[in-house]
Amino acid sequence: MLHSAGISDFCLRSELAAQAIELPSGLALSACRFTIEDDTLEALAARLPAVLERAPLKRKIEFLAGRRCAAAALRKLGCEDDGGLPIGPRRAPTWPEGFVGSISHGDGLAVAVAAQCGDAAALGIDIQLCPPPELAQRLALRFSQLRECQLGERLEIAAADWTTRLWAIKESLIKAVDAPNSTRLNFFDIEIVEADRQSAVVAFRGQRAVALHAAIGNRAFALTRLKTGP
Repeated sequence: MLHSAGISDFCLRSELAAQAIELPSGLALSACRFTIEDDTLEALAARLPAVLERAPLKRKIEFLAGRRCAAAALRKLGCEDDGGLPIGPRRAPTWPEGFVGSISHGDGLAVAVAAQCGDAAALGIDIQLCPPPELAQRLALRFSQLRECQLGERLEIAAADWTTRLWAIKESLIKAVDAPNSTRLNFFDIEIVEADRQSAVVAFRGQRAVALHAAIGNRAFALTRLKTGP
């Protein structure tokens, strides 16, 4: 495990495996923990884009930690030159030709997933910090329907945990389908129609996708892959 001041690798794949979650073949995953301090920024030792030079320290570290994870995921796929993943349309990273991927970060954890275009048409990954139970119930009304919440009850997943997983699942799908010239999905364009304790079937705009989901400590994790071909 690589560790330096304020930042260390985190084996997310092992956490998922412990919950009987197996990534689809061809996907590379990377994660790291970080703290918000000047030493962390120095340890990341990467150049910031001009648009972030005057950003708060927290934003700088989260950005660079996410790019660090993305670069590590790409290296696992044999891509050594990520070009720094420039910021593209809608502030999403621009991935190297022939690759797709996604990044998420917040509250001291960054994660990234990548794949070659032959293994995925698009990817979306998301992590969300679980709110207190009393707040989770109010938040659920902002992005989910009653029948989606009831799925968690049938799976015997705690309400705050399931609410946060719903949020992460929908965010991961939004990232996967987001395109510069398309109308961005909102939460109520998306419905989780089936679920078990490791995956969910997500319906949107007449299509369906499968998302993996898990609890990672006090966070919810979700990963959506859009398949290539029909």
